[in-house]
Parts: sequence; structure tokens; C-alpha cells
Amino acid sequence: MEELSDLAKEIIMLLIFEEEFNNIISETKEPNKYAVRDELKNLIVKDFAKPAAEIETSIRKGFTYDSDRMFEYSYCLTAKGYKILEDLLKYLKK
Repeated sequence: MEELSDLAKEIIMLLIFEEEFNNIISETKEPNKYAVRDELKNLIVKDFAKPAAEIETSIRKGFTYDSDRMFEYSYCLTAKGYKILEDLLKYLKK
């Protein structure tokens, strides 16, 4: 299984359903929103998560988003992200 930080695992568990960036921040244990932002960017780079939609316009996004304005988007898991989630859940059951 891919080596992930505890925060990355926490974010992956939150992205079972599409989540807005501010909700991700409020639902993690990490108090630093910049750490959450950086970890989400890493998950996007690894193709485990992706921007889903622009919040204000509801325009669906694919791989394009403005990383300086991450709070304007919602995010979801990719197929690779769901595989990691499945592995995490199996590991937690043990």
C-alpha cells in the first residue's frame, strides 16, 4: 500500500463523497488549513483526488483548477483514490 501521512488518510476517508474545501478543513483534526491544502495538493498530484466542481458556478471540473483558490472548489476521489480507500478500510478491519 502507498505510504501516506495520517492527514492524507483522513482526507481520503472524507472524500468518499464530494466535499468542498472548507468542509475538508473543518472535518479534519489538523488545525492548520495550509497543511490540509498542501496534503490535498499532494493527493491530486498522485492522482488520488481531483477537483470536482467550482462551488459558485457548479461548473464540473476535470483536472483544471486554480491551486491558489482551492477554497472555491469541491473535491472527490479518483479511481486510484478509491483503491487506496479500499486498502485503508481493509487495514483498519484487521
